[in-house]
Amino acid sequence: MARYLCKLSLRYSCFLEYKQSEIAAACLILALNVTEMSGSDSDQGQFEKETCESSNDAFMSDHSSGVESSMCVLSKWTNSIVTITGMSRGGKIRHAYTSLVYTLQEQEFMSQEASRF
Repeated sequence: MARYLCKLSLRYSCFLEYKQSEIAAACLILALNVTEMSGSDSDQGQFEKETCESSNDAFMSDHSSGVESSMCVLSKWTNSIVTITGMSRGGKIRHAYTSLVYTLQEQEFMSQEASRF
């Protein structure tokens, strides 16, 4: 799934402002979250809605306080990974993740509109 998401990001100009590593990190995190959610009883639509809430929301916490939120969609990017990669959860990874979710929602909307005609 992460590979599909990376290929998808090549089609949209909004991803030009991000480094390849930031896009790859966002794709990996989203793939892990979707895979985890698909194995549970939670509603996928609710997951997508929650990932797109404002940046002050618990699902997209800024991690500046150093407190980990198990509800945050970026929580898969642990402190160990931050140390190894030098890329923090906040900033560009967070923005790339949000752009990716919005792009997927837009793509789904366009396909629904096309199927109506």
